[in-house]
Amino acid sequence: MCAIVLLVQLAGARYDTFDFESAYAVDGIVLQTVAGVTLRAENGSGEMRLSALRGFGGTSGYALLGTCRSIVLRFDSPVDLVSVRLAESSSSSTSRERMVTFESDTGESATHAVLDGYRGGAEVVLPFKAVQTLIITDQSGTFTPIIDDVAFHSHSPEWLGAAGSEHKGTTPGM
Repeated sequence: MCAIVLLVQLAGARYDTFDFESAYAVDGIVLQTVAGVTLRAENGSGEMRLSALRGFGGTSGYALLGTCRSIVLRFDSPVDLVSVRLAESSSSSTSRERMVTFESDTGESATHAVLDGYRGGAEVVLPFKAVQTLIITDQSGTFTPIIDDVAFHSHSPEWLGAAGSEHKGTTPGM
């Protein structure tokens, strides 16, 4: 019975989100700490910044904004990614779609079509495990990405073991 309850609890496990509301920028690098994990967002040109986009591209509140070909998201401890909100910030209302590649330091990669902000961007599901670096690259060249709501679980093999160890049926002193 305990195993069934544990599986139900894990299936309903919530995730944490880098929403950039409490983030700050220093020298073109954006930092935020959520649930004990620090995210560092950067690109080669040092032009990452926070912007209140008022819902543009499906964002809520503040989001990352930069002009570059690639953005690097670094996590100070391994995370299991869930999803990321991504849009292209175009300077006109001409609709564009970009092919964007997501590559992790664990060798996982995926390519997704991402809509510009005028068409709402996209929530991209990224089931990458034990990631400490995620590189987001536009396949067609320089773009102006909008990144928001990076959803994740802290990756720790111990969390599953710790949850299960509470129900081993041992009684102290026996």
